[in-house]
Amino acid sequence: MSQELKGIMKKLIIVLAILLVIGGLAYWLFGGADRYPIVNANPSGTTIIAFGDSLTEGKGAGRELAYPAVLSEKLGVAILNKGVSGDTTADGLRRMQRDVLNLDPKIVLLGLGGNDFLRKNDKNATFESLRQIIKAIQESGALVILISVDFPLGGSWTKRYRELARDTGCPHVPDQLGGIFGHRELMSDEVHPNHKGYAIMAEKIEPVLRKYLSNTQE
Repeated sequence: MSQELKGIMKKLIIVLAILLVIGGLAYWLFGGADRYPIVNANPSGTTIIAFGDSLTEGKGAGRELAYPAVLSEKLGVAILNKGVSGDTTADGLRRMQRDVLNLDPKIVLLGLGGNDFLRKNDKNATFESLRQIIKAIQESGALVILISVDFPLGGSWTKRYRELARDTGCPHVPDQLGGIFGHRELMSDEVHPNHKGYAIMAEKIEPVLRKYLSNTQE
């Protein structure tokens, strides 16, 4: 093998090594959930609950076309929709006992924080409320799946959701409005999806929920 060919091969090996490192980092940063231990991966309880704000309630389409209803039909399981339009994380903390803990939860789809961001509520207080909600639900034996929005110009909030999921051991479904927000044909107003948009949200959540449903059925 000529020196020139050896030099080319060496450069190719270096480039491939760099690409593998970059690919690994990208997967670690942006890949699927479960890169950390999951709390209550085999949960107790009997009820699946979607607990959140207007994006859970289905504003712009109605509860019958909201993402919990779409998931329920796809997966053949009952999912209680406990979304309340306008709710902040503090509101969720106040009604958690009634709308979640009293209902013998097995899996809780938690989607709160958007209204805190829009109202410019204190970020630390927001994530402390979320942490308290998650811990209380986990202490009941249920699994929490954290669902979040990647906020425009809100990168630090997006990062905090990822950190919170890791620190509390929650599967995480990020960027629930990705590919929906800004597309008129998928939106009912500037913030809320229409029925087509909620169907896409359900598609993003389905594989994560399906995985843990299969754990409970073993």
